[in-house]
Amino acid sequence: MGGGGHPLPSPLVDKIWLVVAPESVVVRRLTRDKGMTEPQILARLRSQMPAEEKIKYADEVIYNDGSFARLESKVTRLWRKYSGN
Repeated sequence: MGGGGHPLPSPLVDKIWLVVAPESVVVRRLTRDKGMTEPQILARLRSQMPAEEKIKYADEVIYNDGSFARLESKVTRLWRKYSGN
């Protein structure tokens, strides 16, 4: 079984972690950090599987709508959960 209990043809990993953020946050970050235009970003987002669909395959969903420190805290908590530390 793969992430979220969904069967995968050949499981390569033990768990699937998905990081998602609201579209407005993604657009703001990519225009600021990568110099992309909003139409470029939206075209890329629209070409991908929707987050709602990706979530079905994830064992853990990390909502990245805040600061880097908040994201780091969430990832650390999950890492400890699965590594036993």
